[in-house]
Amino acid sequence: MTILIQSAKIAKYNEAVDFISTHMRKSDEDECMRLAGMCPRDALLYSMAHSEDVEVWMCEPTGQWMGVSGIGQGDNKREGVPWLLCTDHVLEHPVSAMKLARKQLGQWKERYHTLYNMMDASNDLARGFCESLGFTFGEPEAWAPANHAAPPSWVRRFSWEAGQCAP
Repeated sequence: MTILIQSAKIAKYNEAVDFISTHMRKSDEDECMRLAGMCPRDALLYSMAHSEDVEVWMCEPTGQWMGVSGIGQGDNKREGVPWLLCTDHVLEHPVSAMKLARKQLGQWKERYHTLYNMMDASNDLARGFCESLGFTFGEPEAWAPANHAAPPSWVRRFSWEAGQCAP
């Protein structure tokens, strides 16, 4: 069984951040560097600090941390920028992860008219996950963070607008 724990109620908050940042899925780790120019821990802490709503996913009875999700405010109060950084453990519980994501996404859709973000264009697993949640994707485009000297990466922007059909 998988449960969702509010980060504000976690007694071992630092343990969760440490575990997730050091056991992050390789594709999520790569995305942190390519899109934000940050190591996983810094990207995770930055995302959590700039989000209005953060939740840590944990699996019971194993007690393993599965990931962290959150949403920051977009360009205006009706736009949200969702994100999710996971460990490989989330892949062992895809049905539970999907249920948790749908529940959280439902709450966000009540508050925001538009949800958008971007991901590494090569992250096919995350793209499939987001598409099954009702997000649509643009064509790949070159993008590089302002604080990063590496060449641009290929990203895909994804979005959901109020009025779109939910899957």
